[in-house]
Amino acid sequence: MNQSGTASVSGAYGSPGSQATLTGSADAIAQYGALGAASTATFTISGGHAYADGVADFYDGITVDFAPFTGQTGFLVLDYTLHGTAVSSGAANAMADVNVLINPGSSSEQEWEAGYSGAVSGTFSHVLTFVYGQEFGLLFNFSADTGTVVAPGDLVCITCSGSGSGSASFFNTLTLSGRIPEDRFGNPVDGASFLSAAGTQYGLDGVVPEPSSLLTLGSAVAVLWLLHGQSPKQNTRRAYYKPRAGFRTGARAGGCSIWRA
Repeated sequence: MNQSGTASVSGAYGSPGSQATLTGSADAIAQYGALGAASTATFTISGGHAYADGVADFYDGITVDFAPFTGQTGFLVLDYTLHGTAVSSGAANAMADVNVLINPGSSSEQEWEAGYSGAVSGTFSHVLTFVYGQEFGLLFNFSADTGTVVAPGDLVCITCSGSGSGSASFFNTLTLSGRIPEDRFGNPVDGASFLSAAGTQYGLDGVVPEPSSLLTLGSAVAVLWLLHGQSPKQNTRRAYYKPRAGFRTGARAGGCSIWRA
């Protein structure tokens, strides 16, 4: 366990004689309002899977206050900037995945997800709902995935065959760049304030710079593994953490994995 909010892992696995080889790496870094992830995978596989992924996220409890609207539903326009590249060849895929959840794990959960490949550079937006004066949980999850991944959200092909190479380079490139509160009619609200359970200072432009002691709170885990055994009969989706309380940042350079029946 690494409390710096960073993780890194690399290695080579398998053997040519087993028709299962993987050389991969994964890196991740997490701060409140800024996430980065990268991974590479070069593999040969026959009837299995080979992939690498770096995953970073932050979770915070947010309250948007504006006295005249207390108890009313509003909209929050969430902007983030993202820069990087995801390229692949042969049987490999490479992509970045952004997953945003409001009140994860609850009956009022909202979820939004987007995948990116190729050259990426820009600002992207999504609109979420909340209630003025009531705290809501915000989970921002970002991953860079390479290998036998087949869709955003880390959907991994586990019965693939072939050779390929992929690189997803988005390390320290996703930044929360805007939080614009609106009323129930979609009009911007001037004078609203943001309160954070983690003590992070949020504004209309995202996160206000704070001392590093606030920005690096969290954990990082780096894991390597080699899997053998009976294969499930369908693609599988790697689960991500859905916190129900508290606040945290985290970076996980896991998923550097190869499997063959």
